[in-house]
Amino acid sequence: EDSPTLTLARLVISYASELPDSQSRMAGREAIASFLVKVHERSTREDCLRIAERFNFSKSDLTQDVIHLTNSRKLEDDTLTIEEENQLTEKEEKAIENLEWLTFDGKQRIQAVRHLNSLMRAFLLSNRPVAAQKAFTFLQRRLPRLKEEVREILDQGADIDEVDTLREHDCFDYYIKSTEAIEIWHSSSNLEPPAPSELPPLALEETMTRRQEIDYLRKREAVAEKYTQWKSRMERVTDAAIDIIYDALKYPGGWMVDDSGTRDETQTRSIQLEQIRKLIIPQLILTLVELLRESDRMGDCLTLATLVADSSYQLYTCFTPVEMQGLLQRLLPAALTLVPLPLRHSHPTMTKSTPISYLRSALPSATGTSLSPLPTPKPGSSLVFPVATSPTPTRTLHQAPAKPSFA
Repeated sequence: EDSPTLTLARLVISYASELPDSQSRMAGREAIASFLVKVHERSTREDCLRIAERFNFSKSDLTQDVIHLTNSRKLEDDTLTIEEENQLTEKEEKAIENLEWLTFDGKQRIQAVRHLNSLMRAFLLSNRPVAAQKAFTFLQRRLPRLKEEVREILDQGADIDEVDTLREHDCFDYYIKSTEAIEIWHSSSNLEPPAPSELPPLALEETMTRRQEIDYLRKREAVAEKYTQWKSRMERVTDAAIDIIYDALKYPGGWMVDDSGTRDETQTRSIQLEQIRKLIIPQLILTLVELLRESDRMGDCLTLATLVADSSYQLYTCFTPVEMQGLLQRLLPAALTLVPLPLRHSHPTMTKSTPISYLRSALPSATGTSLSPLPTPKPGSSLVFPVATSPTPTRTLHQAPAKPSFA
């Protein structure tokens, strides 16, 4: 026996199917979509679409109408408290939930990916990474074989738009994995247990019994074992985070860069991709520097500097002059650590052959501005980079551009 919702759906769909001409039938399809917007349970949604197909309505057309009705609006400029920043707003929840409409028909896999990409761009550019992560995870759980299914479709022949859609989805996949790896690293580092050296020394007093001495030594062994286990875990999670961030930065053809180089779908999308590159890439690189320094991989910091300066990846173009100055300041300790102190003072111009100077030389071509020259170090003094000679930047590292539309 049908539920009240299905009974009402059957009446609405049946009425719409009996409208006489194509124009009236189009209005009837809109009425069906308006009804479906209010249906929230997955099984009921699927049953409604099945009923509509029996009356010769296209499942694909109806789901597109539902998506259009619910998502053709901009994100609200809500002011969230610190406690609310990790929670979804009602509008975000509805936008994510509506992705489900595109999971019922196997022919809509490309469309599902394209709509998810649109949501991801909207969330990230609205400074809502939590919502972006929830949206990506939501569709991934509903369609665990999504990427394989899309690739099978592309293997049968695809246009450049579909190829770029999958590339963008891959890039978001690397971003989500990087974010998750960084979160695991932070949570693991916050669980650092006391090191054996932090235990109070053994009190060798005449009053200490042999039993007390044995208990102390056992406690010290337990603390040492726990600390060793934590160190081992930290090495694993650090390696995992470093690897996935490198994979994102070295994505073939460029992270968030279309395979075609340009795309005519909409100019808005191209602008959004570039904005996301300039928003996310500096964050990933600065986090990677922190990971490398925390794990005492100073040599890898200079390798990263060379990667940032590599013209084939164009990573340096994502930095403002002030952001680049901050990156150089974080990389400088690694460069100085690898150079013996006497050599630094006796060869003040040696930095011209280092990756740091190579990175600095790449900056003017990327931003049209220049940095102040490196000061010559004096014996006994520390080398500090001067402030950039660029004008005041129009965007800070965490400042998001104008809020985009879901559509």
